[in-house]
Amino acid sequence: MSGLDQGQNRAVGRSQENASTIESTAATVSTFLQGVARSLLPERETGRRSRSEGLRVSVQLGSSRRSTTPSRRGSGASPSQPAQPSAEQSSAAEPADAADDPEEAGSTASDDTATTAEAELANAGIDVQAYTQWLERAAPFAALLMLVFLKHHILGIAVFTYLTAAIYKCNEVIKKEVALKGESSRVMVTVLGSIAVLQALSFLIVLYRQELWLNLILIPRPGSVKGFWDCLFKVTVVDCVIRLVGFTGKGIVLLTHPSQPEECFRRRAQVLSFMEQMLLIYRAIVTIPCWLLFYEGIGMGSLLTSFMKGLYLWFKVRNLVMEVTAAWAFAKALVRREFVYGQVVNPSDPQLMEGGSTCPICQDPMRTPIKLTCSHFFCDACISTWLARERTCPMCRKIVRPAGTMPVSDGATPLVPVLF
Repeated sequence: MSGLDQGQNRAVGRSQENASTIESTAATVSTFLQGVARSLLPERETGRRSRSEGLRVSVQLGSSRRSTTPSRRGSGASPSQPAQPSAEQSSAAEPADAADDPEEAGSTASDDTATTAEAELANAGIDVQAYTQWLERAAPFAALLMLVFLKHHILGIAVFTYLTAAIYKCNEVIKKEVALKGESSRVMVTVLGSIAVLQALSFLIVLYRQELWLNLILIPRPGSVKGFWDCLFKVTVVDCVIRLVGFTGKGIVLLTHPSQPEECFRRRAQVLSFMEQMLLIYRAIVTIPCWLLFYEGIGMGSLLTSFMKGLYLWFKVRNLVMEVTAAWAFAKALVRREFVYGQVVNPSDPQLMEGGSTCPICQDPMRTPIKLTCSHFFCDACISTWLARERTCPMCRKIVRPAGTMPVSDGATPLVPVLF
């Protein structure tokens, strides 16, 4: 019996040695696979692959242990001498994710947060990298097309740039002269008006082949509009010419209307506001014939052309109604010697005496009291400053200044042209 027991013990020892060899080999293979995964895959995928490899190795080790145990029992081993698993077996059976680095888990979480937007775009079917590459490839060709565009339209761009710069300079000069009131220079105002009208006339003469003067009197020659860019060029230059001539008219107002006393200054400001609004209406009307000729020349058929012209006129009439309404408000204020937001009242007015003669804004006795359309009273200077940036009454917050109007005009004109 002793010989049989010795044979069984040797067989158990060999099986244990084989299992230890298998476990060490599996651990070496698992470590090698984890290293390869970390070097080839992103950190987020590496953690998942390493855990899956570890679980796979654990399953293989478990199956190898189950395969060795029946062999011992089948050889007649005594139940009192079971084969105890070694320390190497228990350590190798642990999941491989227990050996994962905590720093790797933290970096994985940060990667998930950083790639949220990219994942959303990917789910939506948008490849950001592909679009970026397309833009990089298309940029040189877009630059070539831009050069071609500049070659064909360099004259229009240069004319528009010069006229815009001239209008900007005239705005700065006239705003300064209006703000100086009684100290404004009559010589400077005269020079401003003269230079503005000379520039307008010079462009009409230089561009006489464009027949821009016909657009100014609303009778452009049929067939004179040769396309979209030609129409846009004529409309833009004519609008700039009108604004330059407007500075001459404003200079005449500054020379003929004194700024002292305060009532005369308000009167002059009302005249400037009304003039600017009338210029805006004229600028909007001048564009109509040119665009109608454009729609007639694009060759879309009589029915579609009539439909497009009708839509254009409908949109244009809507805009003109708003501009005419604002001009009517300015005209009424000018005739009645009041403002679009109220009127000047006598300091002895009973309503003013009942409500108190102290201005709610400056807390001083009212100088030139103004009664707003909401029946609240303020100083002229105080409420003018307030309404320069607001449209509502400081007391009740009711809208007292119509949209698109200013309480006091500074003589400036908008830099943006009326194109349509």
